[in-house]
Amino acid sequence: MNNADETQLSKLQRSLSTVDRSARFACVPRDSILSEADCMDNFTDVHAFRRNDDPCWACRVGARLRVEYGHELEATEERVDAAVLLASRISPPAWAYRILRIINK
Repeated sequence: MNNADETQLSKLQRSLSTVDRSARFACVPRDSILSEADCMDNFTDVHAFRRNDDPCWACRVGARLRVEYGHELEATEERVDAAVLLASRISPPAWAYRILRIINK
């Protein structure tokens, strides 16, 4: 590998690397300091894999972040409740439609 190839590779590596610059907070259920990005990742992963014994399962902070960043909406209490319900249920289409209507008010 010549010097030009190494330069191109290092530019590619820098462009692919990401640094989490989101705010950090004390997560009580996990007893650790988490970034908002990690919290939202944990919340979505737990629900995607249906790990209902995980402390993130019914986390209101994760649900709030999901509403704010995932749906780009203001996180009202009603929307956060709807996000927790929607994420924690295996819901029929009618229930999902009802929750989404609440979220989009």
